Amino acid sequence: PRSREQAGMQEDIAGDYDVLVVGTGLCESVLSGALARIGKKVLHVDKNDYYGASAVTPNFRALVRLLDEAAQQPELRAGFPAEGECPNLVSLAAVPRGFLRNVWMPPAPAAEPTEATAPVPVSAEPTVDSVSAPQPAAEPKVQQPEMQRPPFSPTDRQNRDYNVDVVPHMLFSAGPMVSLLATCGVARYIEFKALERCLAYVEEAGGLQEVPDSRNALFATSLLTLAEKRLLMKFLTTVQQHLQQEAEKEKEKEKERERKKEQKQQESSSEPAAAALTTVEAAKPLDPEANELFDEYLKQFHLTPKLLRIVLYSIALLPGGENSPVTKKEGLKAVAAYLKSMGRYNSTAFILPLYGTSEIPQAYCRQCAVYGGVYMLRTSATEIRRSDETAQWELLGMPKAPKSALEALNQSEGAPEVQKPVPEAIRAPWLVLPAHLAPLSMLKGAEPRLVERCVCVCDAALSPPLQSVFAVFPPSCTAFDNPCAVHLLQLGFATYAAPEGFFVYHLMTRSTEGARQALEKIVEHLFETSCALPTTAAKKPTLLWHCYFTYMDYVMPAEQPPRVSVLPEASCEIDYTEQLQLVEREFHRICGVAAEFLPAMPNPDDYIFVDVPEQQQQTPEPATTQSTEQVQESQPQPPSQ
Repeated sequence: PRSREQAGMQEDIAGDYDVLVVGTGLCESVLSGALARIGKKVLHVDKNDYYGASAVTPNFRALVRLLDEAAQQPELRAGFPAEGECPNLVSLAAVPRGFLRNVWMPPAPAAEPTEATAPVPVSAEPTVDSVSAPQPAAEPKVQQPEMQRPPFSPTDRQNRDYNVDVVPHMLFSAGPMVSLLATCGVARYIEFKALERCLAYVEEAGGLQEVPDSRNALFATSLLTLAEKRLLMKFLTTVQQHLQQEAEKEKEKEKERERKKEQKQQESSSEPAAAALTTVEAAKPLDPEANELFDEYLKQFHLTPKLLRIVLYSIALLPGGENSPVTKKEGLKAVAAYLKSMGRYNSTAFILPLYGTSEIPQAYCRQCAVYGGVYMLRTSATEIRRSDETAQWELLGMPKAPKSALEALNQSEGAPEVQKPVPEAIRAPWLVLPAHLAPLSMLKGAEPRLVERCVCVCDAALSPPLQSVFAVFPPSCTAFDNPCAVHLLQLGFATYAAPEGFFVYHLMTRSTEGARQALEKIVEHLFETSCALPTTAAKKPTLLWHCYFTYMDYVMPAEQPPRVSVLPEASCEIDYTEQLQLVEREFHRICGVAAEFLPAMPNPDDYIFVDVPEQQQQTPEPATTQSTEQVQESQPQPPSQ
């Protein structure tokens, strides 16, 4: 039963807010932290009792319960159902549309009788013919029974050690998310660990090989010939030069913006000059290479098919597929993001949050709370409705506080009842919500994308003693017949994703044929899927438990409903770059272009503490700015010896 404090929460938090945020996913949490950082009054609600929303990191038993509940939902197809929904009403009690569907888990094996544990002869029972006819004495053939592996059931302690990401992600070491975490101070709430190895499936070698993504790895690998090494080195050098040129251009643009800003301030009174400046800025020449495809651009380097697969899918991390063309600008940007992060913390380009990816939205929620944001997890609100009179969004369905024992006693004794003021409604002019809870009228122009997932629990690593490994299977592999690239992430005890001696494997790909059909061949290739007990000669990790499911990712349009921000709750990208760009865009929609998105934390060394005499403390005077010399004179000097 709910306590009085929980039931009377509406009276405590009732009032007007600047923004009402629904769901504690990554996009919603980053946006709420950014809004509270600049002084906005934020109310953040979620019907769950944990952070992360659908992209949660549960333990093993919680994951099984989550999948069991999702298995009751209908199958998920690409596209939106044709149903009528009210554009001014958001239901919080509805099941999130299109998340964790098409769930498949292996059935628990039936308990077998334990009577016959000794070897059983294969010969059948004697018949009449066999008894009458004399048979030569022969040794009976004995067949050893196949010892079945018991169903996977971790202990209570092991269950707590599992942290399984529903939507796994990694961070580029020099990516925008890492820079943002460091500058705004949220990184102090999270711990990270660098990825140990990046692998790629090479058909010519018949297995996983280390990606030659650096100078040392390129000359140490035996996968490429000397000519292929020279070709790949030439391409990587060209991209590095492109990075340097882009950095120099960015510095020049920054200086030009500062110069124009100063010129605007000086000539703000002259309107013709400002109009001329606007005309010059609007007339930008078109880039003739803007529509050039990345595949066509790579042909000038004469890369072999093996090198092309490495560059496209292991370095640029493109999804592949027939309907996903990539321009030259996008491809170079993807390769540059990978190479820029190489060697920052170790030999790979990625870092991982310990205890799962849901630690990142939880850290941003903490920042929002530090700057005055109000949180309501496990909320009992049922819907959010937009009022026609006030044009604001109101949170409805909150229970009112019951009468206390003293109030009930006074009323029974005939004392006049004290009239309490009616609590105000919880309302805000702007609403932020995930796409899975938004009415269909708010999703006009959104592009749905299906993401197929597989989660495996095994007893060994792919490349011992490595604890964290990222591998890529390029599209159209002959052995697997995968239409798109498949990403695999192995996490062990070092990242606190599994208990010691166990490993969690995440497989993900973009497809429309179903998770089991798209990923089952790769699972059978990597792991020992037999139910028999593993032998000491087994070279592959033993598959203890696995599941398949599908979730839907959304590409949100630039134009959204007025005073509403609909954000995707999950992403099929490896990094958070795409989500951060969307969050920053919505932040400027709410606060204006001039508002600073997650400004840097002030440095504590920049503070100057001044001792104020007691007389000034009793009669405060208006604060005045002091120079550094005056502050030093006001500080007590040490006694002279």
